[in-house]
Amino acid sequence: MKLQIKVDENWINFKSVHIKKFNNLETDFIFLVDHKIRATGQLRFDYSDIYMDNVEAIEKRKGYGEMLVKYLKHQKQVERITGQSTAEAYGFWEKMKAVFNHRTFKDEGVYSFHIPCN
Repeated sequence: MKLQIKVDENWINFKSVHIKKFNNLETDFIFLVDHKIRATGQLRFDYSDIYMDNVEAIEKRKGYGEMLVKYLKHQKQVERITGQSTAEAYGFWEKMKAVFNHRTFKDEGVYSFHIPCN
């Protein structure tokens, strides 16, 4: 498994990035398994938190979303994963042990969440 992020038009390995140096960076990512792209989306770094947005697994129900979340949870520099979930994806994020803010669903139609890491 490998996560790559785009910095200055270059794709670099996430493990070689110190996310605190890229505070507030919003960037695209690709998640590779067996050298094949399995998921794409955007990440935003906020000190030691990572906000995930527009995450799209190339093939649904193959476990790639779970692999991506577990990969991020085990990175020492990541303390928390945050994002928003639609009602359709609620079960997935619940399985990932997300803590939801149900008030945002009433106000915005999406569930804000965070997942503690490490």
